[in-house]
Amino acid sequence: MVRFYLIKSTVLLLLALLIGSGRLVPAYAGDPHPNCMSGCDRADRGKTTRGTVPKATFLFPSRYQGMALPVADQPANLIDRVLFEVQREAGVERTFRCDDLNFMRRVSLDLTGRIPNLKRILAFLKDQDPDKRARYVDELLASEAFVDRWTYWFNELFETTYKVQNTRGAVGFSTFYLREAVAENRSLATMATELITARGNSYRAWSTNYLLRAGGLGGNLQDRVDNEATHITDVFLGTSTACISCHDGSGYLDDINLFLSRQKRRNFWETAAFLTAKQITSDNPLLHGFDLTDRLDTPYIADTVDGMRPPREGGVIPPRFVLTGEEPGDGEHPAAALARMVTEDRMFARNFVNRLWGHMTAVPFVSPYNELDPARLDPDQPPPSPWTLQANQPRLMEAMTDFFIESGHDLRATLRLIALSETYQLSTDTVRDWRPEHRDLYVRRVVRELTGEEVFDQFVVATDVLRRVGAAGIERVPGDGDSFTPLSFVFAHQFPDNYHGHMFYMLTQFLTVFGVGNRYDQPRFDAPAPSQALLMMNDYVIQGRIGPYQTYIVWERDEHGNITNEYREVISQLTHLAHTALSDREKIRRTFLAILMREPTRLEMRKIEALKGNQSFVDVAHTLHWTLINYSEFRINY
Repeated sequence: MVRFYLIKSTVLLLLALLIGSGRLVPAYAGDPHPNCMSGCDRADRGKTTRGTVPKATFLFPSRYQGMALPVADQPANLIDRVLFEVQREAGVERTFRCDDLNFMRRVSLDLTGRIPNLKRILAFLKDQDPDKRARYVDELLASEAFVDRWTYWFNELFETTYKVQNTRGAVGFSTFYLREAVAENRSLATMATELITARGNSYRAWSTNYLLRAGGLGGNLQDRVDNEATHITDVFLGTSTACISCHDGSGYLDDINLFLSRQKRRNFWETAAFLTAKQITSDNPLLHGFDLTDRLDTPYIADTVDGMRPPREGGVIPPRFVLTGEEPGDGEHPAAALARMVTEDRMFARNFVNRLWGHMTAVPFVSPYNELDPARLDPDQPPPSPWTLQANQPRLMEAMTDFFIESGHDLRATLRLIALSETYQLSTDTVRDWRPEHRDLYVRRVVRELTGEEVFDQFVVATDVLRRVGAAGIERVPGDGDSFTPLSFVFAHQFPDNYHGHMFYMLTQFLTVFGVGNRYDQPRFDAPAPSQALLMMNDYVIQGRIGPYQTYIVWERDEHGNITNEYREVISQLTHLAHTALSDREKIRRTFLAILMREPTRLEMRKIEALKGNQSFVDVAHTLHWTLINYSEFRINY
């Protein structure tokens, strides 16, 4: 069997190379021009028609040959107003606007982690409304796919895992807290406050699972609240204080972080002291979860010799916020005071602006996300020499921070601002004398590798084989059968955590090969690997969804969401396409649209027609599907 697959893989790979010539060759939608790389006169190369950008260097050579390539002169919003001026002052030209299909694929992956189906793609191409991009962004922001993707994003940020919160706690936190917060577009400041101040049982008050995960369940009180404080400053302020939780910053961070280099270990203890006013108890963690209750008479005492950190000396530590030195107000609950200080501080907004900008553009203002230096971000108060401002575009970061605060810390409004900027809609192709250092000027789109979850979910939509890949169930109220909520997972981004018990084995194997990690002791890695290419060529997850005869079963549900004994068989979009009365050329075109979201080039069309010969489209459909899914462009966002 292994030998068969190796032979098959080799043959199909040769076909892929034959069709694609080993290149990434997406073409402009409706491209009427030949592939100059294979058929144009050498003397004609580099010639431009009116409206094209001169001396363009194309990542995808055949894509825009001879096309008019518009370059935006008018800024769409505050992002463009700042960056266009920066680019003008630097004397660097930005590239041209990406085409509609390119934009549709890019923004779909960034906002939902998946692509649209063929029907929606064709409708978008047909739409002549000049505002159709804005309308499509709004459509995505209002979709269930957006809720899936951004619930998963917060699960990744907060490191939701059954390994600490138990399976019930992790699933409930994701399903009944995070998902509902994203669906109603709850303010991120409100979310942070609810998570930092959470009290109750972890199987009922689902927000308590954040502190359980942040603090961990082992070690002494000081270690646990130190863990919580580190996690809070990391995910909500973008500044990792782990280093000063063990020692003073001076002598360790002098060349890394100006603000932290000035902090003492005691400053960190003072922040952790906001979090000691509670206790965590349980008579049976697996059955009943954990109870987080107030205990206001528990101070932070720096007098330990054991635990996971170096010994502490200093006696009773009063709560003071590390960024400002502020203390709780009279009668103010310490946890509520900390939540207020965190969310009102400008670093809270800067942190989320940096994370959202990096997610959408692949080039954050500061990287890594948790290494923001509070002393080096304000362009109106630059740091002393030899320190420099940390953000690659400090003025833009501050302008977007102002917008985020004024919007009420609105996730969707901030993502919409980015997606509708001319900067976000630039092509990946370069113009004139582009150099790597121009990346921080945002004069072109940067290509990024897709995550394993994005590869899988994109593949599910492209093939339209919506088979279940996992399942779970949970009671909103423990012991109340009427509150039972069945969960059925079709997409990777729908999973609450990486618990293999929820996933069917084949998806577990797929995501493991793509390095998703487990949010606990196995870090994520997104670097490409040979095993990923072999999986895409041979694995049943792929083979079982392509070809001209694919169907899947959909079980009907009753009014409570429970699966009944009735089902229906659904034909996939690629199967339906293969058997329609459309011409073979149109079937080939639509197959490209469904899988790669682009038109085939003339060269590709000729190669596929030559490969098909006198056979029917159905005879070559499986090979075509397999080949396009194994194009390298299928695994990038550009």
